[in-house]
Amino acid sequence: MTAENQDDPYFEVLTPLGIRIRTTLSYWQKIITVKPPIMAGQETIVQQAL
Repeated sequence: MTAENQDDPYFEVLTPLGIRIRTTLSYWQKIITVKPPIMAGQETIVQQAL
C-alpha cells in the first residue's frame, strides 16, 4: 500500500490476534530518521513481523 498524502495510511497489517496496525508515511519517515535508520526500506519485513 502506498500513501498519496503524508497523513494517509502508508501500510496496514492485521495481526494474528486480529489487531489492525497501521502507520502513515509521515510517521514512517519519523521512525526511519529519529529511531533506528536501519529500518529504511524494511517495510515488508516489518509487516511480516507483525
